[in-house]
Amino acid sequence: MAQHSVQALMDKAHEAFESYNIQVSELFANRVLEQDPLHAPALELLALIHLQREQPEPAWELLQRAVQVAPNEGATKYMYLGQICEGEEAAAAIQQGLSILAVELDEMAAQKASEELILEKQQQISTAFCSLAEVYLTDLCEVDEAQSTCLALMEKALEYHPENVEALQTLASIYMSTCQPDEARDALMRSMSLWWQELHAPEADDVAAAAAGEDAEGEAALLETEHADALPDYEFRINTLKLLLELREYELAFKLADMLLAEDDDIMQVWYLQGWSQCLTEQGEAAVTSLQRALQLYEANACDRPDMLAHIQELLAILEAGGPLGEAALLQDAEPEE
Repeated sequence: MAQHSVQALMDKAHEAFESYNIQVSELFANRVLEQDPLHAPALELLALIHLQREQPEPAWELLQRAVQVAPNEGATKYMYLGQICEGEEAAAAIQQGLSILAVELDEMAAQKASEELILEKQQQISTAFCSLAEVYLTDLCEVDEAQSTCLALMEKALEYHPENVEALQTLASIYMSTCQPDEARDALMRSMSLWWQELHAPEADDVAAAAAGEDAEGEAALLETEHADALPDYEFRINTLKLLLELREYELAFKLADMLLAEDDDIMQVWYLQGWSQCLTEQGEAAVTSLQRALQLYEANACDRPDMLAHIQELLAILEAGGPLGEAALLQDAEPEE
């Protein structure tokens, strides 16, 4: 098949993926590989599909194949490997991605690329620093000076992009890990205001006002096509939802969960997080519906998240037995499973 036909298939695969039509996207990407088994972008897209289905092992295998095909081209596969791998291996993958991005930025500057393109690349570098900080925040939290390393990485991220919503959200995670919830809340609200406030109706107050209990109108506008580019990606907003639950900002958490499910109601983790928040706020009947849906999707997609599955089953057992709900009964320093 001619190269332009392969590219046409990839275009269709990306279009389907961006429209949340995952099965069609997978079909087109596999057709590309039938014609060109060494097509790195198709391998990477299939890996991303497996990641969305909570299937990290096949995703890792596909990404490793993509690395073998094009080790010095394309940083995103290394970013995805950083999500799948742990510890030093994850940090090494992200650092390799950062190296590629830095080379690309230098080449763009030498070629006098447009300011828009250079800004986009700087934003990618900023996001990569955030991903590296997340590794030190979790897997490498016990290494010497992990906290100072995280903060230094956030400085670099915000240096490349001062209004990077991911950098601000990662900063919120750092503050949560160091038991500074007020600072975490401030950083998260700053992040959310950059992609949520501007999409509210003109008369609505900002996210911070919503967190204080004031009504905010226009949240459905988040799903309008004209605003689609203003939204962070789906996975990012799942992490926003987790932080909101840790901060006990339940009203905002419910709104965000509704928005995510309106975009794609086949994501197991969102149903689980919604069910967990409903348990914490003593909404038993609604929690049963959410958690049963999460369990159905877990089984249908053959997910590989045993800790999350155990928590879903535990919560459903409590609900079936009519056990106590609410923060006092369930929280006890518990957090939603990652």
